[in-house]
Amino acid sequence: MKMRLFTTSVLMCVMLFSTQSFARRVYVKLASDATAWAHVTANSENVVITLPSGSTDFVGNVLSTLQKGDEVWVAKGEYTNTGKLALQDDDVNGYVYGGITLYGGFAGTETDPSQRALSDKDGNGLVEAWEFVNETNFKGAGNSADKASKFQMIHLGQGSILDGVTVSDNYYTGSNQASGGVVAATATIRNCIVRDLTVEGKGTVNGGGLYVTGGHVESCLFESCTNIASAAIACYGGALLIYGIADNVSGTPTGYIKNSVIRNCKAGQDNNVGRGGAIFGKSGVIVENCVIYNNSVAFTNTASSGAAFYFHGVGDANLHVNRIIGCTVVNNCSPYCTISESEFIEVYNTVFWGNSSADYPAIDGTSYNANIRMKANASLSNAYPFLDGIAHNGTILNSDIIRNASFSPVLLGGALNDLTGNQAPKFKNATEFQGVALGASDLDEIRKANWTLVAESPMIDAGVNAPSNANSGISEASLAASFSGVDALGLARNVGKFDIGAYEFGATSGIANEANDALFRMYVIGGVLTVDGLEEVSTIEVYGLNGTLVSSATVNASSATLPLYNKGVYVVSVKSNNQKYSQKVVF
Repeated sequence: MKMRLFTTSVLMCVMLFSTQSFARRVYVKLASDATAWAHVTANSENVVITLPSGSTDFVGNVLSTLQKGDEVWVAKGEYTNTGKLALQDDDVNGYVYGGITLYGGFAGTETDPSQRALSDKDGNGLVEAWEFVNETNFKGAGNSADKASKFQMIHLGQGSILDGVTVSDNYYTGSNQASGGVVAATATIRNCIVRDLTVEGKGTVNGGGLYVTGGHVESCLFESCTNIASAAIACYGGALLIYGIADNVSGTPTGYIKNSVIRNCKAGQDNNVGRGGAIFGKSGVIVENCVIYNNSVAFTNTASSGAAFYFHGVGDANLHVNRIIGCTVVNNCSPYCTISESEFIEVYNTVFWGNSSADYPAIDGTSYNANIRMKANASLSNAYPFLDGIAHNGTILNSDIIRNASFSPVLLGGALNDLTGNQAPKFKNATEFQGVALGASDLDEIRKANWTLVAESPMIDAGVNAPSNANSGISEASLAASFSGVDALGLARNVGKFDIGAYEFGATSGIANEANDALFRMYVIGGVLTVDGLEEVSTIEVYGLNGTLVSSATVNASSATLPLYNKGVYVVSVKSNNQKYSQKVVF
């Protein structure tokens, strides 16, 4: 059992979140918002844009005024896209918008993005990075009855960042690629909601919500996104299609999705081939600390597969390895396999449970698909596929080709309503059915699910602390994954042995002294970590996120200093009075 940890705020000289340098700061608000940005003095470095009275058109009123390198703060409200929000250098109109950071989620009184208020808006008991009290919502056009939208919502490229906005309500029929838009290499979308987006294509459909090729997805919610086609053709990735690197391009993969939730998304309908109800991945993508639940694929076509993931097997210019690290994959539905077609793949510290091969909603919990399907007769490598530290129910197909003979998973119970004699995963609040919602009450239940662990869970301390595969056998395989050492909420995982799943039981973002509630003050200056507020003999240990001890000291003083040799994220452990406290710091 893990030691009790305490959550407090910690003052650090180097903040985890900070704004980047910018050419100008551009403040945007609706005309109906009388208070937003009232404190801003407009000048050459601070530009205030108020949309015309009665207009909500951000793209039409703001986009052409932006300059490369601008930082844009958008106050709360609904902004209706009338065209693509293109933060890229190769816009069809010839404008140069690359390198822009666009923030939403402001009341309009803030002086730093870290001041944006968050709350538990979906009622699941967690305050998540995208749950801004003051929502900035970019809305699209069209629906299944009125297929009016001919544009994608966003296009991020050339180092642009989208942070703290909701991208929603778009029915896109203009091409076969993602209603929400594109996140290209060097671009990042973070702390955002991607919701109620549909793409309907006439050919193979790539991504429902987003198409990500080498880009970064961090701390986002994908909800109720769908891709469909007008014929019996393939629909890839209900929430997103994500490549580690552009298809059939050589180089080092950069694409990933981390600390995110994907729920109630679907790939395909009717006679479509649906592959990857949540994610279609390829070319060295990393999926880390993600919660992927209640997603589905089209059931009417038996070629559909991969309720949560579908990883393309062979066909890349380079044989890059896809990785799933520290994920919770539950209650997804597909005719065949929650994760499918996997050959060049590693899976660590991930739980697969309650996934069904019956059509949704499989409320009786009696029919389960094979959770993982390794590609049969894999012969190109002696290192992949590789699994370690996973928990699952059901079966793993073609398990004889798993490369680590010592692999010993945590075996969980079978049906949701029949756990007699089997280990239950012990989630805090699981949904009671599998698959996507059929109505408002189902969606409300899905939203309120809480997949954190309770104290009796067999998944606590059952994971591994660092990658153990040597990645031998493929000369062009991507480099070994590095575990981040934090969970889906950005809280420090326990140094020693991680939990299985996206959430670390007892994880903490701060440290406190239980005896007198005094706060340990930690800060980093010039590569030196200082811990103040010690009152007795204390041992301080600094670990890298792979669990390696970087430095340590035992002191009988009120303050201690330790060196941090390289920039990065560290976990600091303080042992005092037979108690242990942990905190993540950034250098």
